[in-house]
Amino acid sequence: MHRYLVVANQTLCGQELLDAIRDRMTRGPAEFWVLAPATPTTHLIADFGALSGAFPVDSTVMPTAAEVRDEGLAVAKSNLDANLSRLREIGATVDGAVGDPNPMVAIEKAVAEQQFDEIILSTLPPGISRWLAMDLPHRIRRKTSVPLAVITAPK
Repeated sequence: MHRYLVVANQTLCGQELLDAIRDRMTRGPAEFWVLAPATPTTHLIADFGALSGAFPVDSTVMPTAAEVRDEGLAVAKSNLDANLSRLREIGATVDGAVGDPNPMVAIEKAVAEQQFDEIILSTLPPGISRWLAMDLPHRIRRKTSVPLAVITAPK
């Protein structure tokens, strides 16, 4: 059985990621572990909130650090729950968790605790993706020996 680590937050319910997971399911028996880093809401892209039914944006109110953390956890949990349900509906064997706000820390922890055949990293488009800007794909390849596939949402 192949085991896949799926890492995403705002793109969790995107069609590109769903297609990549369906593709892995056609390759034989598969299990998926979905990791949704708890990205602080101040780092989320409002235009992509509609992808997941995410958070309301009120730029007139400055939230506290605790509120940003709690909202980030809530958005990641909501995205995760919606995606797990959607994947189970298409027949995937799937589970998951909300992870550290730092995606590299979250990935390293998941890889240390479980064995995976591939990491599927789903990002926002270049130019707006913080994960691509921080060179997350290269960092994953450098710090793990697990093959990596990068799925990028369209603009």
